[in-house]
Parts: sequence; C-alpha cells; structure tokens
Amino acid sequence: MSTEAKMSADEKSESPPQDTKPENIECVLYYRRWLILFIFATFSGINALQWIQYSIISNVIEKYYSVSSSAVEWLSMIFMVTYIPLVFPASYFLDKRGLRICILIGTFGTAVGAWLKVISVRPDLFWVTFLGQTIVAVSQIFMLSLPPSIAAAWFGANEVSTACAIGVFGNQMGIALGFLLPPVIVENKDSIAEIGEELEVLFYGTAGFSTVIFILALLFFQDRPPTPPSPQQAMQKENASKNEDGFLKLLKRLLRNRSYVLVVLMYAINQGVFNAYSTLLNRLILMYFKDGEAFGGRVGLVFIIVGMTGGVVFGILLDATRRFRVITLGVFAMSLVGMIAFTFTLELQNEIVVYICSGVLGCFLGGYMPIAYDFCAELTYPEPEGMTSGLLTVPTQVSGTLFTLAYSAMLTELGAMWANVALCVSLLVGTVIHCTIKPDLRRQAVTASTDNLVKAEESLPS
Repeated sequence: MSTEAKMSADEKSESPPQDTKPENIECVLYYRRWLILFIFATFSGINALQWIQYSIISNVIEKYYSVSSSAVEWLSMIFMVTYIPLVFPASYFLDKRGLRICILIGTFGTAVGAWLKVISVRPDLFWVTFLGQTIVAVSQIFMLSLPPSIAAAWFGANEVSTACAIGVFGNQMGIALGFLLPPVIVENKDSIAEIGEELEVLFYGTAGFSTVIFILALLFFQDRPPTPPSPQQAMQKENASKNEDGFLKLLKRLLRNRSYVLVVLMYAINQGVFNAYSTLLNRLILMYFKDGEAFGGRVGLVFIIVGMTGGVVFGILLDATRRFRVITLGVFAMSLVGMIAFTFTLELQNEIVVYICSGVLGCFLGGYMPIAYDFCAELTYPEPEGMTSGLLTVPTQVSGTLFTLAYSAMLTELGAMWANVALCVSLLVGTVIHCTIKPDLRRQAVTASTDNLVKAEESLPS
C-alpha cells in the first residue's frame, strides 16, 4: 500500500506534494559523511558536558560561590528553559539557511560561553558563570534537533538509523564525561582557594576543546553533499523545492499526525525522567553514600555509557529490521523495569548493585533517544527533519524542567524512595500510552516503492 493510501482525506489535503516516481535518481555516498558526523558528535558532546558539569559537584559549587542548591540546579535547568522559546526560530533558521550556518553559530556560542566560565572563577562571580552557562544553553538549540537532519542529508537509506544513533551518541558521551571529570578534577576541599584552582583547570580544558571544535566546523563542515545519498532524500529535496508552505501550515500538519504527537509525548516523559535523574544524581547518591561525590560521578558514567551503547545497538536493529513500533515500545517498557530495579535496590547501599541497576536504566532510558528521533522522521516524511525533531524536543524541555523541580522537592519532603516511585509511575503511564501508537512508516514506504521499481526494471529483457 502506498503512503498516500494510508493517509486520511484531511491529511492528504494538508500534505505537501509528493513525487512518487523515483526514476533516474542518482545517489552517491561520500566518505566525508563520517567527518561531518564526527564534527557534529564532538560539538554535541562538549555542549552536553557543560550541561551536567555543575550538577554532579553541586555541593562543591554551593560552597565555592556561597549559593543555594536551587541556584546550582538552575545551571542545569537553564538549558531546558532557554530551548522552549528559541527552538521554533532555530528550526525555521535551519530550514532556510541550512546545516552549516547552524553548526557554526552553535560551536561559536559554546566556545564563548566556556571562556566566560574561565573568567568566573572567583567566589563573588556566580552571575558570570551563570551568564556563560546561559550562552552555552542557547547554543544547544542549533544542536539538539540536528541528528536526523544530518543522517538524512548525508547517509544512505540503510544507514540513517545508525547515523542518527551515533549523532545522539556524541551527546551522551559528553554527558558521560560531564559525570566523570568534574568530581575527579574538582574535589570537595576545605580551602576555597584550592577549589578555585581546580575549577580553573576544568574550565580551561572545556574552553580549549570547545574552541578546537569551532575551528574544525569552520574549516570542514558542509551543508549537504553535491548529490543526494538516497532516493528518499532526492525526492524530499525535489518536493521541498515545489512546496512553499509556511511555518504555521507545516506545524498544523505535524500536530494533526496522531502517531507523531504520541511519540512526542512519550519522548517528553522519557526525557523528563532522564533529566531529573541526571541533574539530581549527586544529591541522590549523597543521601545513601557519605562523601560519595566521586562514586556518584561513576554511577552517572555507567548510566550514560551503557545508554550510548544501547542507543547504537537499537539503531542498528532498526536499520536491519525496520520494526519501529516493536523496538520503541520494548525499549520504553524496559526503561520502566530499570527504574523499578534502581528504586528498590538503592536501599541496599551496595555499590555494585547500584552500578548494575543504573546501567540497566541507562541502557533503555538513554537508548530510547535516537530511535525516537528516527521514528518521528518515519512518521512525518517528507516533512523537514529539522522541524519534526525540533518540535519533538520542545515538550522535553518543559517536562525536563517540571520533572527536575518536582523530583527535587520530593527528595526533600518525601525522601528518595517515594521520589523514585513517582518516576516509575510516569514511565508506567508512558508505556501504556505507547501501546496505542500506530506506525505509519511513510519513508519506509518510499524505500519499498523504489526497490520494487528497480526489481521490475531488472526483470525486463535487454
């Protein structure tokens, strides 16, 4: 059945024109696609590292700057708050100006914010470190929604899910390093001067690496290849040139896509739990393990590293099987299992058990991210991936802020057990709703029609 046959009459009247005749489409895969993906992944990583670098040593930051725990939490939540009003202008800018200019702005802003933090190493300059963090947070709007756009623009039809997963892999690697390095570099010491010296080391390293990434992007990052990498991308490019729909009409079409809206809701729950857990992991661990700053960092590292591995594995499975609904539902349900295990074993205060349960939770909670991006691209083809992924991440920033604030309050008022039970309930609700999603794999339908045409032509006598 063709893609058009699957749409309702209303959707067909709202949809952009689709050319379903893939004859004479030339496609080329360029080796440089891996360099493009590497530059993006490293940019995503250094930006994500700065998101979590304060939270994992929150008690040390509170001591050095003489601020409250709430102020330190806002150094993380500012990433979510700034994203909400800026993502739509950023998505429009991406659609009109392309990938290269977005990457250059994002890498430049990340470097500028990192250098401001170097200047802020003085106990009375918390406002400067907050300003630097805000600039880095604003720069992420040119990063979070790009993995599916880069994967579709540069990679072949059988590589898109894997490339998207690798793009998200960079973000997760940055978070992993953000968990690991700050507790190792900045220790909880009595001397404020010694803490300041160690903060300088952390901030100088971050700023230097951010600058190198900006230079790499300036020299080597390209918008898209001269020849499309797949028939889907060629047809999408042709359709885009014919379709001049405005932003509001495109937004209306996306919001009328029930399956897409449900995936957006599931992703918001997933990221709400992910952000709350990541931001407040230091507080959570210190409630059970005295002087456990470094241990909390290692727990976060395991959480992210296993999540990255899961994301890549699930991306490869999607490329191999194209079973989107089964894989996404299974991964989401298993994140609930991981959260339950973590909740009821934390009381044992056994480090090995905490590592294992955090790894299981990270595998599925973090592994859901790249496949959600790719699932949305399938459900909304041929809409621009930058717009669909941008809209996907807007509710996550709202949910991330709300979940973090609620989780923080529950840790204070009710304790860790009930705070974690609340996260389990959220994932349970999401799993039930996920069962109602009906997969309308539009991009896959185009691939099937292209393959059938090639087979038909090959069967003709010469």
